[in-house]
Amino acid sequence: MNYSNTKRNMLAAAISGLAILLIMVFAEKALHLPKPLIVYLVISYIVVSVFFWFFKRASHSSVTSLIIQACLVWFFVASLVLSSVFYVDKAGWNWYRLTGVNTTLSEELYDLTEISLSEFLSQHPVFIRDTVVADGIKVDKGVYVVEQTIIVPKNIALKIEAGVTLKFKVGCSLIAYGPFTAIGNPDETIIFTADKTFYKWGVLGIVGQKDVLIEYAHFSHARQAHINGIQFFGGVSLIDSQVEVAHCSFTDMKGKDAFHIDGGTFIIHDNVFKNVFKDGIDIDGGTGDIFDNIFFNCGDEEIDLTDEENVLVENNVFLPAEDTGIAAHKVEKPQDNEKSKKRPVI
Repeated sequence: MNYSNTKRNMLAAAISGLAILLIMVFAEKALHLPKPLIVYLVISYIVVSVFFWFFKRASHSSVTSLIIQACLVWFFVASLVLSSVFYVDKAGWNWYRLTGVNTTLSEELYDLTEISLSEFLSQHPVFIRDTVVADGIKVDKGVYVVEQTIIVPKNIALKIEAGVTLKFKVGCSLIAYGPFTAIGNPDETIIFTADKTFYKWGVLGIVGQKDVLIEYAHFSHARQAHINGIQFFGGVSLIDSQVEVAHCSFTDMKGKDAFHIDGGTFIIHDNVFKNVFKDGIDIDGGTGDIFDNIFFNCGDEEIDLTDEENVLVENNVFLPAEDTGIAAHKVEKPQDNEKSKKRPVI
């Protein structure tokens, strides 16, 4: 049968489109590719095809040749967009939304954990010496943009003053290997957020410290991070540390957890967790108390405990969520009591 160039090319477009559709169905059913990735691939193929077949509508190439060309162009464009998103969005949030794969780029910054105080201050002028504490640094009241991941070296104590706002560029984190305090007040909270909310920042991570105190701080638009071989799963992550967190808020947190504890001891009370992507609080080993917190709209568990922890959980308020309040075999969701009934709804 003889076809005009246009009819023949329409046939090639139909065949290639049907083939891609069947491949996508197979990929979802048999290979279990994430649905967001399938949707992206289908949409990208449609967009590429519109332009490709418009410019090739009068081509004299064979049907087979045109189909191969169309698929190669689509593969190149789709791969280019995916790789660009992965490397530009270091926090991995838009990559996750596009592909359904929850991962972030790792950073290897081991050398920065051992630098001197003077060298650290020369690299990060946002910090100044704390004259009250030996080998101490602080951030005075003001608004600052953090343009790279900051590693506070071992044995250097960091204090963040009330009224400080830290706006982090995409994927940037603050990791403290020394003593850490961030104490705001009801009138002047401390704010950790993204410079541009479309691009999430990394984490506040604290490693191996005692007497960590975080009060009256607001955390928003954080993700997760993999730095120096450590997985910081929460927007705020404490590794083998002793910490008290009180009167803080965690909103629009887009990591695996809003607040993550891995070992150590903790007291977490009078905080608000709102619009959290996955878990509100995730405890992976450690001992402590979790009480008088409010959880609103957490994607998974509000409080996620493993079996072996010695954790007291009481008087927390759980507002509508997609999962149960507490995930643990030996801990049940607290019943309503007089104290919890008086808690405000936020």
